[in-house]
Amino acid sequence: MLKRVLIVLGFVAFFGGCLYMVYSMSGAKNTKIVPLVESKEVKEVNLSLNSYKLEELSEVCDKDDEIFCAIERTVKCTINPNLSICVEGEVPGFVLGKIEDDIRPKNVSFSITKIKPVPDSRDVLVYTKSQCDGSWFGLCNGTVIYFLSAVDGAWKVVNVNALEE
Repeated sequence: MLKRVLIVLGFVAFFGGCLYMVYSMSGAKNTKIVPLVESKEVKEVNLSLNSYKLEELSEVCDKDDEIFCAIERTVKCTINPNLSICVEGEVPGFVLGKIEDDIRPKNVSFSITKIKPVPDSRDVLVYTKSQCDGSWFGLCNGTVIYFLSAVDGAWKVVNVNALEE
């Protein structure tokens, strides 16, 4: 009889501990970073043309706009993945991949046309009109869309897509 009582008490204690953990976890604070996009509306942008050439690349972003600087880093790393700013986690992984030199562009220009927040998310899509002198998987000519996400409080380009025109 004592064995049965101890077994039942053991089960009750175990399940009580589990319920307590679930209860305490549901009250835990959510440590999300503060939203970096203040508005959920699409912004039409008419920025000037930004051009980059292999022989003239700088590792510094001269603008105060974090979204622009994240896109600029991706463009510079597309041209030359050996720059010190081109590290995994800062740009999409495929940008750093080893490919044939004739595919990777040596000149890229872009202008941002639209910044669109992703619904129910903190991410943004940045639409650009871009041109380049390489094929680069079709990701630098025409309408190129940069998918940005806030990682560790800073904007990072996590993916690049292009619209078929």
